[in-house]
Amino acid sequence: TPAAEKVQDDVARASRLFHTFCWASFAKSFSVLLTPRGMSRMLSRGLMTQSEFITLQGADAKSAGEKHVCMEWMMYRALKGMKKGGGIE
Repeated sequence: TPAAEKVQDDVARASRLFHTFCWASFAKSFSVLLTPRGMSRMLSRGLMTQSEFITLQGADAKSAGEKHVCMEWMMYRALKGMKKGGGIE
């Protein structure tokens, strides 16, 4: 269904961001991706939404860590999709 596809797309995007931020926190050569400039570039390339970008720039996201915020998004979106019958079983 279209609703299930939306859930899958949202979780996939958050998963890609999670993976990107993991590498950025482990490998110095990718650490620029954790900066506002790096995230702005990812936004311009369509790797995150404007809403996600704003959230990741917030103080709460910085204290939790970007990759952990992405993990929360994945869990929330999957659970919300299952609750609404979005086709994830």
